[in-house]
Amino acid sequence: VVRDITQWKRAEEDLTQARAVAERASSQKTDFLARISHEIRTPLNAIIGFSELMVDEKFGPVANDRYRDYLRDINRSGNHVLDLVNDLLDISKIEAGQQEMAY
Repeated sequence: VVRDITQWKRAEEDLTQARAVAERASSQKTDFLARISHEIRTPLNAIIGFSELMVDEKFGPVANDRYRDYLRDINRSGNHVLDLVNDLLDISKIEAGQQEMAY
């Protein structure tokens, strides 16, 4: 008994090629997330640091209570965004196999 498995072989090759394309796309996405995360963290750390200095009035008083509230909001929001960026960075490390998930 002879069987023609040409279609099966072609389907197998197509699946192998599709998997390789998907793996490349996933790797590129992971690299992109890691780069963007690092690029965002630098200015974000400056925003958080300077807002902390101003809230603590290290270089002089913040005369208006409303400004002090704004500074706290800036600091809180900056820390929230930093947490999100750190989560993205962790996800990209996990996907790249550089870090394991912690439960």
